[in-house]
Amino acid sequence: MYSVIAILMVWVRARRISPGILLLAQLALPTFGFYILQERDGAVPNGWLVLMAPSLVAIGMVLRRPSNDGEIARQATNPDLHRFLKTTFWILAVLAVLHFALAGIPVLSDSVETQRFSLGSSGLGGFPSRAVLYAIPAVALISLATVTIQTRRTTIAIWILFSITQIGLGFKGGLLEVMFLAALAYLVRVARPRPKHLMLLAAGLVSALLYVEVVRSLYATSLNSPSDLGYLLDRSTTQAIESGYLALWNDPTFTSGETAFWHDFLQLMARYVGLGQPDDYTFDMLMSSVVTGTPLGLGLFIVPVTVGGPVYLIFSLPIPLVVMVLILLGWIWTWAISATARMSNLFTGVMAAILIIGIRMFLVNGNGAYLVINLLFTSILLWLCALPIWIDKLRKDSSLRNSRNHVVLKSGPSRHG
Repeated sequence: MYSVIAILMVWVRARRISPGILLLAQLALPTFGFYILQERDGAVPNGWLVLMAPSLVAIGMVLRRPSNDGEIARQATNPDLHRFLKTTFWILAVLAVLHFALAGIPVLSDSVETQRFSLGSSGLGGFPSRAVLYAIPAVALISLATVTIQTRRTTIAIWILFSITQIGLGFKGGLLEVMFLAALAYLVRVARPRPKHLMLLAAGLVSALLYVEVVRSLYATSLNSPSDLGYLLDRSTTQAIESGYLALWNDPTFTSGETAFWHDFLQLMARYVGLGQPDDYTFDMLMSSVVTGTPLGLGLFIVPVTVGGPVYLIFSLPIPLVVMVLILLGWIWTWAISATARMSNLFTGVMAAILIIGIRMFLVNGNGAYLVINLLFTSILLWLCALPIWIDKLRKDSSLRNSRNHVVLKSGPSRHG
C-alpha cells in the first residue's frame, strides 16, 4: 500500500513515467515481500520503517523540483562528451578483458554458483573488477541518456560491452540489469515513451527472463527447485528481503558496539590494505550464516546475502536519522537524474551517474559501506579517464584568453608621454 502511494506521489508531481517511478517500482517488490513475511511469520521491530521506505524516498523526490529531463537531454551538447565516451570505452574494455583473463569467466566455469562471487580475484588494485561492476554501467547510463548522432556508434559499442560483461559475470539477473538500466536511461532522455520503444523494451525483458532460466539451470542449488513464474515472483519479493527480515527478528549486535556501517567500513578497509583477519566478517556475511545455516570460522564458502537499504540503515543509524537519510536519497536521486541529462559538466555528470547506480544498489541490496568504498574507487577511475580532456580544455581556454589579451594590447591606443 505504501509503495503504491509512493509511486502515485511521484507520478502526480512529474505527470509522466519518470526514472523515479522506475526506482520505486523496483523497491516496491522487496517491500511487498517484507509485508508478506510479517503477515506470515509475525511483525519485527522497526518493520514499519521498512514498509514506509518507498514513501520516504518518494517524499525526497517530490521535494526536489522536477525538470523535463527528456527535453534537457536532447539539448545536451557538451563538446567533450563524445571524446570522453570514446576514451572511456577503450579503457574500460581493456580493464574488462584483464578482469576476466585474471579472474576467469564465471558463466563458463564448472561452478558458476560460487565462481561468480570471486570478483576481487583479478587484483591490480581492484580497478578491473570495479570497472566491470560499476564503471561500465555508469558510462552505459551516461551514453544512452545523452545519445546524439555523433555519439550513437560509441553508445552501441558501450552497451555491447555492458551486455557481454553482465553475461560473463554469471549472475542470473545479468540481462535484467541491462534492461533496467536501458529503461532508466531511456526515461531520462525521453519525456513521453514511444510505443515502438516500449515494445523493444518488453522484448528485451522477455529475453532477460529466459536468460534467468538458462543461467539458473547452471546452479547446483537450483536443480531441484521449481522453474516457473512463481519462482521469479518469490525471488523478487520474499526471498529478496528475507535476510533483512531475519536481521530485524534476531537483532544481531557487534561485540565492539559498532554500527553495521562502521563495522563493515573498518573490516573492508583493513581487508583491502591487507590487515584483515580470517575471522573478520561483514554484516551481510554474518546474516548469511544465520540465513543459510553455514557456520563461521570453518573455511566454508559463505554466500553473500542482501538485507536491503532500509534494514541496513536501521542497524547503522538512529531511527530519526534513518528517516532523514531515506528522504535525502530521494532528493539526491532526482538531482542526479537532471545532472546526468544535462551533462553540462563532465565532473558533475560522472558523479551524478555514479550516484544513480549507487542509490539504486543500496536501496535494493544494502551493504552501504561496501558501496561507498567501491563507488569512490569508481569515481576516481572515471575522473582519471576524463582528466586528459579537462587538462586539454584548460590549456585551450588559457591559450584563448592569452590570445584575446594580446589582441587587446596590440589594438589599444598608443600613449606618448
